[in-house]
Amino acid sequence: MKRLLFGAVILGVTSPLHAEPFCRSVAIPTDRAFTLRANGSGSTDKLDQSLREAFGRAEPGAKISGASLGTTATPALLDFGRVDFGMMGRRITANELIAYKKATQGAPLELRLAHTPAAGAKNVAWSLAVYVSKDNPVQTITLKQLGQIVTAGAPDGDLRTWGQVNAAAAHDKMWRDEPIHIYSTPEYTGFGASVQTLFDRRPLAAGTTTLDNSETILKRLQSDPYGIAIAALGPPPEGLKEVAVQVGSAAPALGTADEIRAGTYPLSRYVYLYAREAPDPESRAKVCSFLRFILSPQGQSAVAASNSGYLPLTKAEIDSERKKID
Repeated sequence: MKRLLFGAVILGVTSPLHAEPFCRSVAIPTDRAFTLRANGSGSTDKLDQSLREAFGRAEPGAKISGASLGTTATPALLDFGRVDFGMMGRRITANELIAYKKATQGAPLELRLAHTPAAGAKNVAWSLAVYVSKDNPVQTITLKQLGQIVTAGAPDGDLRTWGQVNAAAAHDKMWRDEPIHIYSTPEYTGFGASVQTLFDRRPLAAGTTTLDNSETILKRLQSDPYGIAIAALGPPPEGLKEVAVQVGSAAPALGTADEIRAGTYPLSRYVYLYAREAPDPESRAKVCSFLRFILSPQGQSAVAASNSGYLPLTKAEIDSERKKID
């Protein structure tokens, strides 16, 4: 089955990610008592802690130090060698990769660690969902239509009124001529960057109301019957409903855990780890011991046990990520 998750490509990046297997010919570190330097993100704190503790049990002499300075701090910390690796609740951007290349003359390793949650737990990097008023006649939307609504410059034209979206709205005089009001986070946020990646880096539609977070977005949507919002996946607030998203001939999906892990929900995301290439074989061996661990059964069990809602990778995804390191 074709996987629909949109974390697979960074569109518009001119500076490539690490191309060769990161840990090729790297053995087990000779010094089994070592400390790795890491940066975390507030949205991945529980996941980060669970992986650190599990790694400490697997490698009793190893420690991981470092604070949780946030996703946006990780690229800069990697640039200047302040950390060995860092977790991010979104993919690294083209500009961040360019800065890294200027600082290091190389490219970082990117690994997928986990799927974002199926339900909107607090303080996590969420999967996304589409919301409208519960009175809106639209129940399902295609991914292509969503792109035509929320961005500008779609190849087959933009959709700006509800009557353009589906037949039910087109035949309802209360909806057919009403303009679509769009609510989203700004393009520079993790959510905004994810939306742009999904829709070929097209800008948000003119007139889009950008707000800081999902709670604020959905609160504003509650007072706008003609609005549509992309926000964190979770139970819809009062007066709103989630719209199922369909890609091609696949069944419309609402973002269940099974749909996310099967790759059939297109608004899911991944949690990523980015690692800097170590200057010597022994240092790289220490970093690689952790990278191999997080893709092991014990590492993915730690993802599931993190009590954060994050979902372990599938076997196919783990096999794919292993090719990046060995």
